Amino acid sequence: GSDSETVTYTDRATAVNIVKTVDANKDGIFNDSEPLLNADGTATYKYKVTNTSPAAGFDPLTIDTLVDDRGTVATGDDKLLVSGGVVQSGVTLVKTGGDLDNLLEVGETWTYTWTAVVPVSSGTPTNTNTATVTARDDEGTSATASDTATVKFVDYGQITPTGTLCQQYVTGTAVDFSVFYASQGGVVQYQVMANKISATQYVSIATHPI
Repeated sequence: GSDSETVTYTDRATAVNIVKTVDANKDGIFNDSEPLLNADGTATYKYKVTNTSPAAGFDPLTIDTLVDDRGTVATGDDKLLVSGGVVQSGVTLVKTGGDLDNLLEVGETWTYTWTAVVPVSSGTPTNTNTATVTARDDEGTSATASDTATVKFVDYGQITPTGTLCQQYVTGTAVDFSVFYASQGGVVQYQVMANKISATQYVSIATHPI
């Protein structure tokens, strides 16, 4: 006699996720958006890549490419952080949460870090760049994911009105000093202590004519 068994195989769709953040003020804290406060004009980007496959535990990923577009449409200046599965020069990789082999498995996080000069200025006040990761599972099915981070230019000569929070100034959300006082129809008074501006206030021209 004879008998048979049938096994049906289903290739579950694979998925990968990337979270990109930046530290542009050298405080060691990474955010989606930060002001550029470094004298050398550099910012450090962090890219956290995870395996989000629905086939939990059974669909390890190979990271083929990780590309940062540097905030431009042109591809000639793109930064290849990973090419052909190889981490490129100037890029660091830290693996956590797993067996640390060459496959990104569910529950692991691979964090890539890269520092670069960011082209922001008064003429180009923000730079938002996009990172895209491409991965494939052991059946050869590919998946991609993208995320952005923004660096803002800070005008070191700017003075903000009295009452502005430090966080507002650092994040570039404070009301511009000249715009605020011009809207009040007034002039500016300064209080100086130890040769430094310690406080500012406006005087309305209507009530305090010069």
